[in-house]
Amino acid sequence: IEYEYAITTNGSLLTPNNIQFLLENKFNFFQITIDGSKENYNKNRPTIDGKGTWDLIFRNLKNLKAHNDKQFTVYLRVNYNYEVIENIDELLKKVTLELDERFLIFFHSIGKWGEKNDENLDVVDYRLEPFALKFLVEKKIQYGLDPIANCSIFFPYEGVCYASKPYSFTLGIDGKLRKCNEENSIKDKFNIVGTIENGRIEIDRAKLAKFILPNGTYSLKEKCNNCEFLPLCCGQGCPVNRLETGKDSCHSAFTILDDLLYLRIKYLMRKEENEKEKIEASKI
Repeated sequence: IEYEYAITTNGSLLTPNNIQFLLENKFNFFQITIDGSKENYNKNRPTIDGKGTWDLIFRNLKNLKAHNDKQFTVYLRVNYNYEVIENIDELLKKVTLELDERFLIFFHSIGKWGEKNDENLDVVDYRLEPFALKFLVEKKIQYGLDPIANCSIFFPYEGVCYASKPYSFTLGIDGKLRKCNEENSIKDKFNIVGTIENGRIEIDRAKLAKFILPNGTYSLKEKCNNCEFLPLCCGQGCPVNRLETGKDSCHSAFTILDDLLYLRIKYLMRKEENEKEKIEASKI
Protein backbone atom coordinates (compact mmCIF):
# COMPACT_ATOMS: atom_id res chain seq x y z
CA ILE A 1 0.00 0.00 0.00
CA GLU A 2 1.47 3.34 -1.03
CA TYR A 3 0.68 6.23 1.29
CA GLU A 4 0.62 9.95 0.75
CA TYR A 5 0.18 12.45 3.54
CA ALA A 6 -1.38 15.85 4.25
CA ILE A 7 -0.61 18.26 7.06
CA THR A 8 -2.54 21.18 8.56
CA THR A 9 -0.29 23.70 10.29
CA ASN A 10 0.16 27.38 11.10
CA GLY A 11 3.48 27.12 9.25
CA SER A 12 5.68 28.44 12.04
CA LEU A 13 7.82 25.27 12.23
CA LEU A 14 8.27 24.81 8.47
CA THR A 15 12.02 25.28 8.64
CA PRO A 16 14.12 24.26 5.62
CA ASN A 17 15.05 20.96 7.34
CA ASN A 18 11.44 20.16 8.21
CA ILE A 19 10.28 21.02 4.70
CA GLN A 20 12.95 18.74 3.23
CA PHE A 21 11.84 15.88 5.51
CA LEU A 22 8.14 16.31 4.70
CA LEU A 23 8.63 16.47 0.93
CA GLU A 24 10.95 13.45 0.94
CA ASN A 25 8.33 11.46 2.86
CA LYS A 26 5.36 12.11 0.53
CA PHE A 27 3.68 14.95 2.35
CA ASN A 28 2.19 16.51 -0.76
CA PHE A 29 -0.69 18.58 0.64
CA PHE A 30 -0.40 21.42 3.13
CA GLN A 31 -3.07 23.62 4.67
CA ILE A 32 -1.46 26.70 6.17
CA THR A 33 -3.42 29.49 7.82
CA ILE A 34 -2.64 33.05 6.80
CA ASP A 35 -5.49 35.34 7.74
CA GLY A 36 -5.36 38.33 5.44
CA SER A 37 -2.96 41.26 5.49
CA LYS A 38 0.19 41.53 7.60
CA GLU A 39 -1.57 43.82 10.07
CA ASN A 40 -4.61 41.54 10.38
CA TYR A 41 -2.50 38.42 10.76
CA ASN A 42 -0.15 39.83 13.39
CA LYS A 43 -3.16 41.10 15.35
CA ASN A 44 -5.08 37.81 15.27
CA ARG A 45 -2.22 35.28 15.41
CA PRO A 46 0.63 36.56 17.59
CA THR A 47 3.07 34.38 19.49
CA ILE A 48 2.43 33.73 23.17
CA ASP A 49 4.53 36.79 24.06
CA GLY A 50 2.56 39.00 21.65
CA LYS A 51 5.00 39.20 18.73
CA GLY A 52 3.78 39.21 15.13
CA THR A 53 4.27 36.06 13.03
CA TRP A 54 3.51 37.22 9.47
CA ASP A 55 7.14 37.60 8.36
CA LEU A 56 8.07 34.18 9.76
CA ILE A 57 5.17 32.40 8.05
CA PHE A 58 5.74 34.03 4.69
CA ARG A 59 9.47 33.32 4.83
CA ASN A 60 8.63 29.66 5.40
CA LEU A 61 6.17 29.68 2.48
CA LYS A 62 8.92 31.00 0.21
CA ASN A 63 11.26 28.27 1.49
CA LEU A 64 8.62 25.73 0.49
CA LYS A 65 8.20 27.37 -2.91
CA ALA A 66 11.96 27.07 -3.51
CA HIS A 67 11.53 23.31 -4.07
CA ASN A 68 10.78 23.73 -7.77
CA ASP A 69 11.31 20.03 -8.47
CA LYS A 70 8.55 18.89 -6.08
CA GLN A 71 4.86 18.53 -6.81
CA PHE A 72 2.64 19.55 -3.91
CA THR A 73 -0.41 21.67 -3.17
CA VAL A 74 -0.68 24.30 -0.48
CA TYR A 75 -4.07 25.64 0.60
CA LEU A 76 -3.48 29.05 2.14
CA ARG A 77 -6.50 29.15 4.41
CA VAL A 78 -7.75 32.69 4.96
CA ASN A 79 -10.21 32.86 7.85
CA TYR A 80 -12.11 36.05 7.21
CA ASN A 81 -14.24 38.62 8.97
CA TYR A 82 -15.12 42.13 7.78
CA GLU A 83 -11.68 43.50 8.68
CA VAL A 84 -9.86 40.77 6.74
CA ILE A 85 -12.12 41.34 3.70
CA GLU A 86 -11.42 45.08 3.78
CA ASN A 87 -7.64 44.52 3.53
CA ILE A 88 -7.58 41.39 1.35
CA ASP A 89 -5.83 43.06 -1.61
CA GLU A 90 -2.52 43.18 0.29
CA LEU A 91 -2.45 39.40 0.70
CA LEU A 92 -3.62 38.64 -2.85
CA LYS A 93 -0.99 40.92 -4.32
CA LYS A 94 1.79 39.34 -2.26
CA VAL A 95 0.74 35.78 -3.17
CA THR A 96 0.60 36.74 -6.86
CA LEU A 97 4.07 38.28 -6.84
CA GLU A 98 5.98 35.94 -4.53
CA LEU A 99 4.43 32.45 -4.72
CA ASP A 100 3.35 30.18 -7.59
CA GLU A 101 0.44 28.08 -8.87
CA ARG A 102 1.02 25.37 -6.24
CA PHE A 103 -0.27 27.81 -3.62
CA LEU A 104 -4.07 28.12 -3.68
CA ILE A 105 -6.05 30.50 -1.50
CA PHE A 106 -8.99 28.99 0.38
CA PHE A 107 -11.44 31.33 2.10
CA HIS A 108 -13.38 30.30 5.21
CA SER A 109 -15.46 32.56 7.44
CA ILE A 110 -14.49 32.95 11.09
CA GLY A 111 -17.10 31.21 13.23
CA LYS A 112 -18.25 31.02 16.82
CA TRP A 113 -17.65 27.45 17.89
CA GLY A 114 -18.96 27.54 21.44
CA GLU A 115 -15.84 28.63 23.31
CA LYS A 116 -15.46 31.36 25.94
CA ASN A 117 -14.05 33.94 23.48
CA ASP A 118 -17.05 33.76 21.12
CA GLU A 119 -18.60 36.99 22.38
CA ASN A 120 -15.43 38.90 21.46
CA LEU A 121 -15.27 37.65 17.88
CA ASP A 122 -16.12 39.85 14.92
CA VAL A 123 -17.83 37.51 12.45
CA VAL A 124 -19.64 37.94 9.14
CA ASP A 125 -23.41 37.60 9.47
CA TYR A 126 -24.29 34.07 8.30
CA ARG A 127 -26.88 35.51 5.91
CA LEU A 128 -24.14 37.51 4.20
CA GLU A 129 -21.48 34.76 4.17
CA PRO A 130 -22.22 33.44 0.64
CA PHE A 131 -22.03 36.95 -0.83
CA ALA A 132 -18.82 37.71 1.06
CA LEU A 133 -17.35 34.50 -0.36
CA LYS A 134 -18.43 35.43 -3.88
CA PHE A 135 -16.75 38.82 -3.49
CA LEU A 136 -13.51 37.21 -2.30
CA VAL A 137 -13.48 34.65 -5.12
CA GLU A 138 -13.98 37.47 -7.64
CA LYS A 139 -11.03 39.24 -6.04
CA LYS A 140 -8.86 36.16 -6.51
CA ILE A 141 -9.64 36.08 -10.22
CA GLN A 142 -8.79 39.77 -10.58
CA TYR A 143 -5.27 38.89 -9.42
CA GLY A 144 -5.07 35.89 -11.75
CA LEU A 145 -5.30 33.38 -8.89
CA ASP A 146 -7.06 30.06 -9.43
CA PRO A 147 -10.38 30.00 -7.49
CA ILE A 148 -10.64 26.20 -7.52
CA ALA A 149 -10.11 25.82 -3.75
CA ASN A 150 -13.48 27.46 -3.10
CA CYS A 151 -15.14 26.39 -6.35
CA SER A 152 -14.66 22.64 -5.90
CA ILE A 153 -17.96 22.56 -3.99
CA PHE A 154 -19.72 21.82 -7.30
CA PHE A 155 -17.86 18.50 -7.67
CA PRO A 156 -19.72 15.33 -6.58
CA TYR A 157 -19.40 14.54 -2.84
CA GLU A 158 -17.50 17.79 -2.12
CA GLY A 159 -20.33 18.99 0.12
CA VAL A 160 -20.09 15.92 2.35
CA CYS A 161 -18.63 16.78 5.75
CA TYR A 162 -15.58 14.67 6.63
CA ALA A 163 -17.30 13.72 9.91
CA SER A 164 -19.96 11.93 7.82
CA LYS A 165 -17.44 9.75 6.02
CA PRO A 166 -17.20 6.20 7.45
CA TYR A 167 -13.40 6.07 7.11
CA SER A 168 -12.72 9.46 8.73
CA PHE A 169 -11.81 9.76 12.42
CA THR A 170 -9.99 12.18 14.67
CA LEU A 171 -7.64 10.59 17.19
CA GLY A 172 -7.26 12.73 20.31
CA ILE A 173 -4.33 12.68 22.70
CA ASP A 174 -6.69 10.99 25.16
CA GLY A 175 -6.88 7.92 22.89
CA LYS A 176 -10.51 8.62 22.00
CA LEU A 177 -11.81 8.37 18.45
CA ARG A 178 -14.01 11.28 17.44
CA LYS A 179 -15.82 12.01 14.20
CA CYS A 180 -15.68 15.80 14.39
CA ASN A 181 -12.40 17.47 15.39
CA GLU A 182 -14.17 19.82 17.80
CA GLU A 183 -13.75 18.72 21.40
CA ASN A 184 -15.83 19.86 24.34
CA SER A 185 -17.88 18.21 27.07
CA ILE A 186 -21.20 18.75 25.27
CA LYS A 187 -20.15 17.42 21.87
CA ASP A 188 -18.12 14.56 23.31
CA LYS A 189 -21.33 12.92 24.57
CA PHE A 190 -22.11 11.90 20.99
CA ASN A 191 -18.85 12.75 19.20
CA ILE A 192 -16.68 10.07 20.86
CA VAL A 193 -17.46 6.93 18.88
CA GLY A 194 -14.61 4.67 19.95
CA THR A 195 -11.17 4.20 21.47
CA ILE A 196 -7.75 2.83 20.66
CA GLU A 197 -6.49 0.83 23.61
CA ASN A 198 -4.06 -2.06 23.95
CA GLY A 199 -3.56 -2.21 20.20
CA ARG A 200 -7.29 -2.59 19.49
CA ILE A 201 -9.80 -0.28 17.84
CA GLU A 202 -13.18 -0.37 19.57
CA ILE A 203 -16.12 1.31 17.80
CA ASP A 204 -19.58 2.09 19.15
CA ARG A 205 -21.51 1.29 15.97
CA ALA A 206 -24.74 2.89 17.16
CA LYS A 207 -22.95 6.22 17.70
CA LEU A 208 -21.06 5.85 14.43
CA ALA A 209 -24.30 5.27 12.50
CA LYS A 210 -25.67 8.64 13.63
CA PHE A 211 -22.79 10.30 11.79
CA ILE A 212 -22.42 8.24 8.64
CA LEU A 213 -26.09 7.62 7.80
CA PRO A 214 -27.98 10.54 6.21
CA ASN A 215 -30.30 11.97 8.85
CA GLY A 216 -28.87 9.32 11.18
CA THR A 217 -31.17 6.73 9.61
CA TYR A 218 -31.42 4.67 6.44
CA SER A 219 -33.65 7.19 4.68
CA LEU A 220 -33.13 10.74 3.48
CA LYS A 221 -35.37 13.58 4.47
CA GLU A 222 -37.91 14.57 1.85
CA LYS A 223 -36.22 17.93 1.25
CA CYS A 224 -32.97 16.11 0.43
CA ASN A 225 -34.65 13.63 -1.93
CA ASN A 226 -36.08 16.53 -3.92
CA CYS A 227 -32.92 18.67 -3.90
CA GLU A 228 -30.91 19.20 -7.09
CA PHE A 229 -27.72 19.45 -5.01
CA LEU A 230 -28.08 15.95 -3.51
CA PRO A 231 -25.13 14.51 -5.55
CA LEU A 232 -22.87 17.13 -3.96
CA CYS A 233 -23.64 16.56 -0.28
CA CYS A 234 -25.65 13.28 -0.18
CA GLY A 235 -27.71 14.84 2.60
CA GLN A 236 -24.60 14.99 4.80
CA GLY A 237 -23.88 18.63 5.51
CA CYS A 238 -22.93 18.95 9.18
CA PRO A 239 -23.86 15.90 11.29
CA VAL A 240 -22.79 17.66 14.51
CA ASN A 241 -25.31 20.44 13.93
CA ARG A 242 -27.97 17.81 13.22
CA LEU A 243 -27.15 15.91 16.41
CA GLU A 244 -27.08 19.09 18.50
CA THR A 245 -30.15 20.86 17.11
CA GLY A 246 -32.13 18.17 15.32
CA LYS A 247 -31.97 20.23 12.13
CA ASP A 248 -30.01 19.66 8.92
CA SER A 249 -27.85 22.53 7.71
CA CYS A 250 -27.21 22.94 4.00
CA HIS A 251 -23.86 24.21 2.74
CA SER A 252 -24.04 28.01 2.52
CA ALA A 253 -22.16 27.98 -0.81
CA PHE A 254 -25.10 26.20 -2.47
CA THR A 255 -26.88 29.57 -2.64
CA ILE A 256 -24.15 30.92 -4.95
CA LEU A 257 -23.25 27.70 -6.75
CA ASP A 258 -24.10 29.11 -10.19
CA ASP A 259 -21.90 32.12 -9.49
CA LEU A 260 -18.96 29.98 -8.37
CA LEU A 261 -19.23 27.79 -11.46
CA TYR A 262 -19.32 30.87 -13.69
CA LEU A 263 -16.30 32.38 -11.93
CA ARG A 264 -14.29 29.18 -12.36
CA ILE A 265 -15.10 29.11 -16.10
CA LYS A 266 -14.25 32.80 -16.37
CA TYR A 267 -10.85 32.15 -14.80
CA LEU A 268 -10.11 29.23 -17.14
CA MET A 269 -11.09 31.24 -20.23
CA ARG A 270 -8.87 34.13 -19.15
CA LYS A 271 -6.00 31.72 -18.47
CA GLU A 272 -6.38 30.17 -21.93
CA GLU A 273 -6.35 33.60 -23.56
CA ASN A 274 -3.18 34.57 -21.68
CA GLU A 275 -1.45 31.35 -22.76
CA LYS A 276 -2.37 32.00 -26.40
CA GLU A 277 -0.98 35.53 -26.13
CA LYS A 278 2.30 34.17 -24.75
CA ILE A 279 2.58 31.67 -27.60
CA GLU A 280 1.93 34.38 -30.20
CA ALA A 281 4.45 36.69 -28.53
CA SER A 282 7.11 33.99 -28.59
CA LYS A 283 6.73 33.68 -32.38
CA ILE A 284 7.59 37.32 -32.93
